[in-house]
Amino acid sequence: MEDWSNNVSARFKLSIAATRSFAIAVCLASCSSNPGAARPETSEHASAAPGRGSATAEGPSAPAEPVGTSLKGAAIDAWFRQRGAKTPGSLNLEDSQCQTVRAPVPSGQALSCEQHAAIKPWIRLSRRILFDVRNGRTLALVNLTSKVAPFDASSGSGGACEGALLVLRVELAGDGKSLTVADEAGCGCDQAEKLLEKGKSGNANALELQAREVKQACSQRGAYVWEAHGFAPAQGE
Repeated sequence: MEDWSNNVSARFKLSIAATRSFAIAVCLASCSSNPGAARPETSEHASAAPGRGSATAEGPSAPAEPVGTSLKGAAIDAWFRQRGAKTPGSLNLEDSQCQTVRAPVPSGQALSCEQHAAIKPWIRLSRRILFDVRNGRTLALVNLTSKVAPFDASSGSGGACEGALLVLRVELAGDGKSLTVADEAGCGCDQAEKLLEKGKSGNANALELQAREVKQACSQRGAYVWEAHGFAPAQGE
């Protein structure tokens, strides 16, 4: 009777040990395959502010194009897909021009794109957007107006400004840790103000919209530095 009890006890202990080992194995497998399980991140949180997200979280490794590589059309789409994300719907692949740049993000590389939009029949806008992809989610680290023009280019300044009321130069430092927004020579905020005062658009609604966009764009000028979660105006700017 004593031998039978010892055998049952031994088998029971072995069964418990096996169950614990199996549970640990399952936990390790599920946790390693789902990095977000420990710290869930909602889409609302990811898109609430540019660049906000885990500084150490990184999705599957993707082939990194050399810094300074120009991308157009399908090549832009491939850059996002290789990182497990979809190309943003607002980015028109037909007329967007992008370039890979160095940035203080987990992958070390971001995509700087010039995106164009128009509000018929009043205004055309260009924006400089810096994209990062983390864990399959696209983040906009920078979204700044770089050009404001009448819908009809003949109403603008012409010449070197190519019909634009305002052209701003958005420059990212080589190490990707700072950027500056400044007037393009001869096409800056002073020039835009003079053109708007003349009212050359001939349309009150167009003039009002153009003036609002120029004012907003000009307020962006200055130096920006990389902080914990994205770019912010440099102290004293």
